Amino acid sequence: AVAELARRGSPSGPPETGQDRPPENVVSVNGGAENGAVLHGATRNGSAFNGKPENGAWREADCRKRGKPFAPPAGYRALRRRLSGDLDNIALMALRKDPQRRYSSVDQLSCDVRNHLDGLPVRARKPTVLYRTEIFIRRYRKLVVAAVAVFLVMGGLLAHLEMMQRRTAREHARSQQVTRFLDDLFALGAEDIGMPRVPLTARALLDRGTEIMDSELAGQPRLQADLMLALGRGYCSLGLPAIASPLVERSLSLRRRIIGDVHVEVAGSLDLLSSLELAMGHYPRAEELARESLAICRQLLGPRHPTVLRARHAVAVTLLEQGQYAESENLLRQSLKDMQQWPGNYAQELAVARGSLALLLYYRGDYEKARSLYGMALDDTRRRFGELHSQVTANKTNLATCLRDLGDYAAAERLYREVLATYRKTLGEEHPANAPVEHNLAELMLLRGDLDAAEALLRNALTKGRQAMPEQHPTYALFRLTHARLLLAKGNAVGAEMAAQAAYGSLKGMMSADHLHTRRAESILGATLAHQGRFLEAEPILLESYRWLEGKLSPQALTTRNALHRVVELYEAWGKPDDAAKFRERLGAAPVGGSSPTQAASPEVSHRVRRHAA
Repeated sequence: AVAELARRGSPSGPPETGQDRPPENVVSVNGGAENGAVLHGATRNGSAFNGKPENGAWREADCRKRGKPFAPPAGYRALRRRLSGDLDNIALMALRKDPQRRYSSVDQLSCDVRNHLDGLPVRARKPTVLYRTEIFIRRYRKLVVAAVAVFLVMGGLLAHLEMMQRRTAREHARSQQVTRFLDDLFALGAEDIGMPRVPLTARALLDRGTEIMDSELAGQPRLQADLMLALGRGYCSLGLPAIASPLVERSLSLRRRIIGDVHVEVAGSLDLLSSLELAMGHYPRAEELARESLAICRQLLGPRHPTVLRARHAVAVTLLEQGQYAESENLLRQSLKDMQQWPGNYAQELAVARGSLALLLYYRGDYEKARSLYGMALDDTRRRFGELHSQVTANKTNLATCLRDLGDYAAAERLYREVLATYRKTLGEEHPANAPVEHNLAELMLLRGDLDAAEALLRNALTKGRQAMPEQHPTYALFRLTHARLLLAKGNAVGAEMAAQAAYGSLKGMMSADHLHTRRAESILGATLAHQGRFLEAEPILLESYRWLEGKLSPQALTTRNALHRVVELYEAWGKPDDAAKFRERLGAAPVGGSSPTQAASPEVSHRVRRHAA
């Protein structure tokens, strides 16, 4: 082989003799010497040894003779690979003993050498497809690379088009299924639609949609998950979180099974389910779901994404409802700070966060700051969404409650009635969303001394609340607490005690003994006992609730001052003027309102649920 010739030395002579010596066992037939001369020219023209006898091949031969290890110079292995191809075969064919298998003439050998130098196939190798392909690639390397690049680009484009076509086909199939679903949903029958006893209501459509989905889409889990979520939002918008929650739970379970636990869609389902649990008064469960949603969003989207800020706000609201004000305030202020850096991107989130922070300040008795934040949130949402949007009505309700407890009854009543008119116009007379507003308006009438108007409004709120909420629900418990106050104002202390005891038991079981609403119910329960002359029973209850509220909120918070006023009334009725005077000094000259914000949280909760339904 040519590599062997390289080890022996080039035709210019080995270093030992400096003479040309033909290889052993070579039979010179038809010009064997001429063949050697041609090979010598091929190697020199191909720069195999660069005309330098001191290069790699000579060094290797010398090292072998001396018994020393050979360290090949740079490029030597590449040279051997180069010589082991066509030149190797040409040399072997030229040195064959059988004349029939050797080149028949110098011209044939010279032609093979020229073909090798020109990048063409040679006679010395079999004309296999692989060999000819290799030669072609070597000769037209740039052209082949360009062709391969074009092929890859075209292949990638075709694969992308195929993928898009399949995706389009899947989406088309899904759209057809959704269309059939909607056709079946609205196909109630002309004879049924024409009958007045079967009204075509949103609730009827949602119920029918749930039945159709379970029966006809059993083999489409992804579509089922999407439709369950949509139906859950629909029930949410009707104020029926107890019906919406199982649907959203099923949707979440399907999405976890299909796309895994760490996905934006899973986080969205968790957030909606958290808001439903919050609306039903399941605060620890709501917090757990909100924190899980926040963790997924942070992992996938980073700390400043709008979805992350919304999820953080949801956690803050669950903490606020549980009375964990310090941690809730920290999260709310952090969210506000992040949102205010890009106000154009977070206009809606800013309004919601301001409303939540205002509610927290309201609970703590900082009514002026709360009113300012509520006003800003109302202006932002009104400018962005118009008068009929749910966020606008929620902010109006919260601002009205703040104004009511600041003593501006006229402005509070005007806002309450605006919200109630909007709900009745857009949602209907019997919608559950009317209940919190009717309850707040009933409290205002109670403060004004209009007991008949307060009783009528409160009766409507209790009826709607009983239909839409389970009996063990914080909002319904607060309705019953206001009913206890109304009965007490009408002189029915026994009935007031029963209502207050029921509300206190519900709040203590659902929240905890150390919660703002629970302690407030405890104070009202003590007042009902004091009005019956059961002073020994009332005293520890009233004192304990007052001291807790004073330490948790502030001495100037209206809830605290109302509890203190009940303690003063207890000692005055009991005939203990010294004790009454001691506590009266803490009241000072400021007027005492008639109520703390019993329902300020509910508009925010319902508002948050409707935000997901939008």
